[in-house]
Amino acid sequence: MSIYKFIFFLFLRTFTYGIGFFITVIIFFLSGSDNSLIKASPWWPVYGLLANFLCFIILTKQFKSEKLTLWSLINYRPEKIKKDLITGLFFIFLSIIIATSSSIGFGYLLYDRFPNELMLSFKEIPTLVIILIVLIFPLINSVLEEVTYNGYIYPRLELRLKNIALTVIIVLLFFTIQHIFITFKPDLKYMIWRLLSFVPLLFFWIMIFVKMRRLTTLILVHWFMDTFAIFSILLGTE
Repeated sequence: MSIYKFIFFLFLRTFTYGIGFFITVIIFFLSGSDNSLIKASPWWPVYGLLANFLCFIILTKQFKSEKLTLWSLINYRPEKIKKDLITGLFFIFLSIIIATSSSIGFGYLLYDRFPNELMLSFKEIPTLVIILIVLIFPLINSVLEEVTYNGYIYPRLELRLKNIALTVIIVLLFFTIQHIFITFKPDLKYMIWRLLSFVPLLFFWIMIFVKMRRLTTLILVHWFMDTFAIFSILLGTE
């Protein structure tokens, strides 16, 4: 794979999320909203589905050219499903601790407190849409995100660079950057807090892949954490 293709796929999800976000901003702008950027941001699971749809199309085309399948990159092994589930539960427990402590820790570092007032709300999103979000978004997003960064990019970049540490740093950087358009706010300190909060968790997930070289457990953990994030926002909206 050429360096240009590596760059393209590293930026792929950031680019597609950006497309989804700005389409949503335009919709709010055309509907007469005074603050389209702020109004569009809570809809991230909705435009995230569009982003994932675009990613799926692009990845499928690339996989076909390399005679790969989504399933082959997940590397699912039926004989290890029991172990995967047990391991997944343990990793979910650790992921919750890492995610919450990172968010709180960087909050105190940047704001001297946990900036709870900056958290987004789903209160303006219809209930039916929320139900669809809970049922659909975490599953689709967890599969495509893990396949893109860990299943597809990581092994090829590692093979090219022949340096695990550098590969981890590059994948972690772009894995983190894609979140800039998720719960976006035009405030530099907020964006730094949001991005830094993801770094420990995503590093942990990449290390899981480096050790296991399979995605079954990671997809389970990622699905739960996406669902956990959505329910956290819903509970905060009450």
